[in-house]
Order: sequence, then C-alpha cells, then structure tokens
Amino acid sequence: MFEKFTKPARFAVIDAAQIAQGSGNKRVDSRHLLLALVRSDAKVRAALTAVGAEVDAVDKHLTAGVENSELDAEALASIGIDLSAVQQRVNEQFGANAWEAAGADQRSKKQPRFSADAKDALKAGLSESMKHQGREIETRHLALGILGVTGPGADSLEEVGIDVRALRQQLAGR
Repeated sequence: MFEKFTKPARFAVIDAAQIAQGSGNKRVDSRHLLLALVRSDAKVRAALTAVGAEVDAVDKHLTAGVENSELDAEALASIGIDLSAVQQRVNEQFGANAWEAAGADQRSKKQPRFSADAKDALKAGLSESMKHQGREIETRHLALGILGVTGPGADSLEEVGIDVRALRQQLAGR
C-alpha cells in the first residue's frame, strides 16, 4: 500500500514514526500522524486555519500529547500526582530540559510499530483516496483518514475545541 502514497504523504508517515521514536513511544498512533501532517503540509494547516484553529496551538497540544503518552497524566492525577508540576520541578532543580534529557536514555532504538488506530487511519486514508477517484493517497487523504477513525488524533483536536466535522469538510473540499 505504501507505494500508492504521494511523496509528501510518505514523508509524513516516516516523520510520524520518527516523532514517536524521538518521544520514546513504542507505537505510532494517529496523533503522531496528525502532528507530522500539521508540521509538514500547507493544505492541512490552511484547513485548520479555515476552521478557526491556531496552528501553533494545535502543534503544541499534539506535541505535549505524544511526549506524555507513555506516562498517563490522568492516571497519575487520580493518585494525586500532577505530571506537569513534576516536570517543572525537575527542570527547576536540574536545569532547563532536564526532564527531556532524562528520558533520552530510555528511548528505544527500535522502529516503533503502528497502533491499531494508526493502521485504521491509514486504511481510511486509502478509502478517502478511492472515494475521490484518486490513484494515489495524498496528505489530505491521510488527514481525512485520521479524522474519520476513533483515536487520539481526532480526540486531540476536539480537546482544543476544533470542530472535526468542519475540518473534514474543509479537507474534502480541497
């Protein structure tokens, strides 16, 4: 299936794997795919802007999500631990970026695998391409696929107040 991807779409998938690996994640999920698209694709950024989203804020929210996905902040909060406060204290005590540097040694050298939701998003991207009579899977098809499946990619956009349905309409119209 990868041969059907346009070069920019291929690079986005590769970038997503690199983002996951660089964040110490063992799996690439739809959030990694979306973050790669937000960072690399002008059409995705334009569609976000068209629905009233601030692209930098979306990037920041997605980045925070992938960096903390191995540490479940909600689970820690349920026992009274504020992960962001811990990160801040570590950086205050040991210097700027100490938290990130401490995790660098833990990061896997293995290529991360794709999670079920990422695989579903890629398959949905193929379906989107076929629906638009495309012979190739473009970046907008990937984005539509991410938005069309249940997973952390679309969930992250909803968390920052983006109307996912309106964004899908923007991307489908381009």
